[in-house]
Amino acid sequence: FVFIFKLVLFLFLSLEFDTEAYQVEIKGRVQTVQFLMIPVAIAIQEDLIASFALIANIQYDKKIQDACPGATEWKWVLASGCRFLDGLISLAVNFALLLQATDILSLFLNFAALQFLQSIDNIFFSLALQGYFDFLESIEMTAKQATVLKLPQRQYPKFMTKMDSILFVSFFLVMVAIWVGVVAIRN
Repeated sequence: FVFIFKLVLFLFLSLEFDTEAYQVEIKGRVQTVQFLMIPVAIAIQEDLIASFALIANIQYDKKIQDACPGATEWKWVLASGCRFLDGLISLAVNFALLLQATDILSLFLNFAALQFLQSIDNIFFSLALQGYFDFLESIEMTAKQATVLKLPQRQYPKFMTKMDSILFVSFFLVMVAIWVGVVAIRN
């Protein structure tokens, strides 16, 4: 439910994008701040960063079903995929707004506003932990189990343990390339 709710909010926000803003020439200071905020845009995507770490470091273990019988591998993969998609969509929206910024203040205000949207799932999780959804008994129990259950570290060759850093840098390079293209169009 929360995943779909966030997607709907991001959809409504993306419908407000001003495609003509990409044609407006902007000042050098704004371009500098845009460039400096690219790694920040990636780093503040908690779901995306957590997915990078998950890909690099964690593997599913059937032993988890001893404590939580419903925690099947396909549910874990689905939940992990949704978390990655959530972070990716959030990053795309954040980056689009970064590219549209024509002044520094609006750029920072957009980042602050998006932090709220990005944290909606954490807010709902916290509410579930505190029992606010007690009409759905399994929600509170599942949330509590999620805070204590741990999956084992991956046993990969050394390079795989660096995959989270590789993914971060790869996303950064792609975003810089897109930013350079937008700056070139504007000038």
